[in-house]
Amino acid sequence: MKHSKIILVIFAFTTLVLLSEGLYQFRNNINLQAKTYLIFARFLANKSRVGPALIYLEKAANIRVSQLKKVYPNLEDITPEVPFIPNNEQLIESFKLILLSLDIQTLSQFKPEKLGKVFYTLGLAAYENKEPILVIPLFQKAISLAPEWSYFHVELANFYVMMGQDQEAKNTLEKCFNFKNPKEHCQQYINNNFESEIYEKVGFLKEAINEKI
Repeated sequence: MKHSKIILVIFAFTTLVLLSEGLYQFRNNINLQAKTYLIFARFLANKSRVGPALIYLEKAANIRVSQLKKVYPNLEDITPEVPFIPNNEQLIESFKLILLSLDIQTLSQFKPEKLGKVFYTLGLAAYENKEPILVIPLFQKAISLAPEWSYFHVELANFYVMMGQDQEAKNTLEKCFNFKNPKEHCQQYINNNFESEIYEKVGFLKEAINEKI
């Protein structure tokens, strides 16, 4: 009996040490955190719990954004909390399919443009399923994850123009100039579209994004 108690105490102590070590590793390894959140996202999507799955997806994204804010202080203005409130079954199904296709290994290694592409794709799904209220924060999240990729800036500005929100489009394009790489593309959009109030179809850069990202 005494021998059994000693074994039980040793087992409990060993378990506690392993749990503590695991928790320490989790808190200090951002790649592990992101991967865990992404696994949860896909697992919940597989169980058709799309709302909670999207919350975990954003948790993974916010880890990356918190890093980028140290390099790009201007991200403070374009990092929204995404209101994941899909209102129709078709949109929920679209979101589920996107979540189930997540490349967890790649995304957890912080390929910012690839994670940004996920949110961009969610934004397109929201638009196609007549939930425009979700498009803006989803596109904004894509920008905050990959601020040096012009496509996301231009797509958001174009959406604002399409919605008749010219000031918001102007603000988006001005923020684009805070980043080195997107400047030329954003200026091109201003010259060809914004000043003439001509908008493209939402998702008009989808093929280019799929080709390059």
